[in-house]
Amino acid sequence: MRCTHIARLLQLAGLALSLWTSSCAAEDNNTITNTTISIKHKPLDIKTFHSLRRAKSKPRFRPDLLYDPPMPITKVAYSANEGLITFVASVYPNSTLKESAALKRTEDNRTDSAMVFDNLWARHWNEWMWSIDDYTLSPTGDNVAFVTRPPFDNMTWSTNVDIYLVSTSGNSKPRLLTARIDGMSSSPVFSSDGRRLAWLQMETPGCESDINRIYVHNIAARETIAISYDWDLSPSSLVWSKDDKTIYTHSDQPADIHLLDTYSRRTKQLTCVNKEALKELNLCVPEDFLFNGARGDKVHGKNFTDSIRHKWGDLPYVDLMRGIDFVTSKYNFVDSTRMAALGGSYGGYMVNWLNGHTDKFKCMVAHDGKFSTVSGYYGTDELWFPEWDLGKPWEIAGRAILEENNPERFASNFKTPTLFIQGEKDFRIPVSESLGAWTMLRRRGIPARFVYFPDEDHWINKMGNSMRWYTEVLDWITTWTNTTAPYHIR
Repeated sequence: MRCTHIARLLQLAGLALSLWTSSCAAEDNNTITNTTISIKHKPLDIKTFHSLRRAKSKPRFRPDLLYDPPMPITKVAYSANEGLITFVASVYPNSTLKESAALKRTEDNRTDSAMVFDNLWARHWNEWMWSIDDYTLSPTGDNVAFVTRPPFDNMTWSTNVDIYLVSTSGNSKPRLLTARIDGMSSSPVFSSDGRRLAWLQMETPGCESDINRIYVHNIAARETIAISYDWDLSPSSLVWSKDDKTIYTHSDQPADIHLLDTYSRRTKQLTCVNKEALKELNLCVPEDFLFNGARGDKVHGKNFTDSIRHKWGDLPYVDLMRGIDFVTSKYNFVDSTRMAALGGSYGGYMVNWLNGHTDKFKCMVAHDGKFSTVSGYYGTDELWFPEWDLGKPWEIAGRAILEENNPERFASNFKTPTLFIQGEKDFRIPVSESLGAWTMLRRRGIPARFVYFPDEDHWINKMGNSMRWYTEVLDWITTWTNTTAPYHIR
């Protein structure tokens, strides 16, 4: 298993210095000499490192090789103030970059292809490793803040993601800023003077859909405050103003910029990004409609999100059915006899749930959707997700909730022709979920199609595959709803 390594290049002194390695989290026995930095008493020999300092002469515009790393590096950042470059590299535990390169060459020359794991994670999203999620270099170049999961056995069932602060001098251990919080931390950003660090913080352990709070840490005082408790929206990014008195942020819903005063803690919406663009379009006036849902008329925001915990197949299904009944009864342009249902991820799960509970639809499309909540638990990568929302299958209470919300339990009721789409590299929803649902329908003689992408994950990322995805989906829908497409699909 590899760990992650943050390093810096001090371009004026000609040194490469390890700031942090995930397996050992900075050592006390680092020693500094005039020419090399030793990590665990092992010199990090950089043969192709060059200084950027030049004698006074005519400027040259030919780029010089500054550093030729022995291992691939990513997330390169440069500080002119300190004359340094920072980067991230994947390394083997307790190994320097050079030693990791040698180990990698040995691994590449093996006669077998086995990967051996003793602890979780074995894989995440679409990779067979884990790493630093993010890091940022202070504008003054004296500190680095990075986001990472503690390398413990509980990584797959804990949402605890921490933020560390470490000096670029390499003379101190990284300092943990989120020790008292077991929720997910993300998006650290320094103020322009480098004196404060802001980040997004979820506070509820195990809850990936928790609301983000905005935390601000005073580096000199070592004090942290939360400044967005009265905001019902969940911010997703942060930017400091030039005077460091204001933080700009935006929420995905709506996707506009908001201003947050770091002293008064007041918020104000600054943008309506689509206003000018919409002026040029002749759009019909949208019509809002209301219907009695499953939760009552006062539930919204975070409470609405939390309400489906333990109720994956219950409340959302009721909302969908009541909404469909309302629309089909009020609007005569909706043909209730030729409807199709489509969904991806959780939406794919809901398509499977619909198939076991209603025959309203002529056809369905399920993209990377969970078929069995039980097998889906054992095959997924992030265990905190099903554990928080549903439960653990070996516990009596958890098993009951999982089975209550299990589409596979209603397999005998499935009757709607369904197109299943799945990527092999989707480790959130393993291929066995779509394959299993498709197998069940075909074994029972119900029309179904399985579209498999061996090189895609939870999303369809490649252009050719994306075109094929739309072709398959539109062909399936138009065929089963007896619809003539406005153009030739295949």
